[in-house]
Amino acid sequence: MKESSHKFSKTLCYFCFLFLLLESVSLFGETEFKELSEKELLQPDLKKYSIQTSTGRSYRFSGTTKVIIAGDTMFNWMVREKIKAKGYSKPFEEWFPIFAEADLRFLNLETPILSSEIEGTKEKSFVFYAEEEDTKLLKLLKVDGVFLGNNHAMDFEREGLQNTIQVLEGKSIQAFGAGLDEKSAYTPRIFNSGQTNLLIYSISEVGQREHFAKGNKAGVAYFYESKMESLVKQAKPKGSEQVALLSLHWGWEYNPEPTIGQKKSAHKMIDAGFDILIGHHPHVPQGIEIYKGKPILYSLGNFIFGSKNNYLNHNIVVMLHFKANKLVVMELIPAFGKFQEQDYDYHPLDPRPADLFLKEYAVLCKKLGTDLIIRAGRGYVFLDKTMMRSE
Repeated sequence: MKESSHKFSKTLCYFCFLFLLLESVSLFGETEFKELSEKELLQPDLKKYSIQTSTGRSYRFSGTTKVIIAGDTMFNWMVREKIKAKGYSKPFEEWFPIFAEADLRFLNLETPILSSEIEGTKEKSFVFYAEEEDTKLLKLLKVDGVFLGNNHAMDFEREGLQNTIQVLEGKSIQAFGAGLDEKSAYTPRIFNSGQTNLLIYSISEVGQREHFAKGNKAGVAYFYESKMESLVKQAKPKGSEQVALLSLHWGWEYNPEPTIGQKKSAHKMIDAGFDILIGHHPHVPQGIEIYKGKPILYSLGNFIFGSKNNYLNHNIVVMLHFKANKLVVMELIPAFGKFQEQDYDYHPLDPRPADLFLKEYAVLCKKLGTDLIIRAGRGYVFLDKTMMRSE
């Protein structure tokens, strides 16, 4: 009897303690006893850290002007599905802090932007379009300018192009490489950040003849070698330190190497006065050539693209590092692209799979005479070897 009475007393004490505990929660607030959510926890500043893998520790460059450039971007097919399912942030959010690190940001916008019903091109197999709301993603990426020199800018003819330019200008995003007449299509844009001054042209070698600008006719700027030689010489006189960058939509789709003709054309553009050539259109990355000290990135591949083609590979986003008007380092950021194998969101590759991909990509660069340094999931091409001391 005494034993059961003792057990009852212990149980009664336990319930009294529990009651007092619950009362204290109500008096002092429940938040003191709740586990903090992930967003409430203090997050580390990743800029202060470098990543270590078997290939070494990532480089950190301070005091450089950073210009990020990404490849083919559109909003149809799989991209549209992800936006409908998850919105404009979640499927792409891993890219936001990387783009935020840059001082200037560009990509190849391979689609018209429509804000009303417009009739599209009937002769093409693939006609792309975006809606005005899709510019939310461009703003989340903090994009400063888009290349319209490509074979889809005119998918909805003159009216579609005009609408695209108006929408982008309304969002403070510069659009160039296509225009409502030939002069505006070939007009470059100037971007300044710190002591770095960029002169950027956007042109295309790919597309239907009737979609290229001529005289008063709207269209895309076509890659006439002689015209581009003349334009860059006029815009950038001898002795000018201004950096002339040429965005080129060209090459064969899904071919990992540039053609002999492309190499000859690229060399002519460097000889004429261009300092950097950035290519796209093949939907896969091609290697990098350094010609007379000037880089030619033959193809970045895709960035945010809706295809699941069996020939897809991972892609390249490039961060150009400048000291004033001198390009000192190209930092290559691998972007996941094998959507035919796995249906992930759009994201930079994690360091270890990035290392494996970059080892393959290094072979394409080596064929063009360029050594690629791989460190912790990033690739580096040093045009100023003293920058290799950065850690």
